[in-house]
Amino acid sequence: MLNNSETPVANISIYRLDIYRLSTLLFADRKISEKELFGQLGNAFAEAEINRLLVLIAVISRQLLDHVANQYGDHVANQYGERGANVIGTQPLMFRKACNMIIHAKDIVIREPEYFFREDGEPSGKMVKEQPYFRGQLKITNDRKEEAIVDLEKFLEICIMVSNKVTE
Repeated sequence: MLNNSETPVANISIYRLDIYRLSTLLFADRKISEKELFGQLGNAFAEAEINRLLVLIAVISRQLLDHVANQYGDHVANQYGERGANVIGTQPLMFRKACNMIIHAKDIVIREPEYFFREDGEPSGKMVKEQPYFRGQLKITNDRKEEAIVDLEKFLEICIMVSNKVTE
């Protein structure tokens, strides 16, 4: 356990509660979007709350990384790259970079609709758009034209590992 002079300013219990809140908001999103009334309620509040929690968790994660000697900063959270003429060059997205991308995001796409072909009597080839919901990944863009795809489950697992290390 860290002594008081080494303890980060962040309240680890609240940090973990925020991780739990973000997890439940996003991982329940598809189920909620299936019911129109629940979906309307969720759409009214979810985006702002998800963004708030994401940024807060990313900022605290960066603070905690400094207290665990950046031990988890090189864990892979998914991939990122620079948007170019017709190609996106990708490379592994490290946890520290994922936090930076979230903190400095210009745009975060949380929910996406699913497109599928209808088979219930509609003319063949008719594309249908389903209600948008969270699909496990966040798409983030920043001012430097970098684009990241963050696997939220991996990202939150690393957050939990970092918080465990800080409380050892």
